[in-house]
Amino acid sequence: AQIGFVPGSSKLVAYSSPVLMGRILILDYRTGTVVGQHAVPQIVRSMSLSSDGLALAIGGTAGSVFVVSREIDNAYVEVKGHDGPVVSVAYSADNAVVHSVSYATLMSWSVKSMVRRANSTAPMKLLFDPLSKTEE
Repeated sequence: AQIGFVPGSSKLVAYSSPVLMGRILILDYRTGTVVGQHAVPQIVRSMSLSSDGLALAIGGTAGSVFVVSREIDNAYVEVKGHDGPVVSVAYSADNAVVHSVSYATLMSWSVKSMVRRANSTAPMKLLFDPLSKTEE
């Protein structure tokens, strides 16, 4: 299961669990009321909210990274590049880049490019892959 407070809100949390099958619920934790939800076509393995609370990065069990953003009417954009489950996603401090990890492979994705190109297949930069001969 994954949970995170929605930045800028004192009462909202984003929550997902494998039993929700790719759904993320936005809950008012004080009342237990679902105030919003998003769905992606993979079980959610990891998630991270942008610091401004306007976007959500999601790591899927089949190796995709998804971004849900108000810029794209709360629809999701999917990028592929990992060979296994995306166990961690995190926004950069300025929310411009999403970093993702699968096994020991670390990738970085430009959020602006993701929003512009919904079917991107290559990361902005592959930062570390222990099976590769070269690293940056």
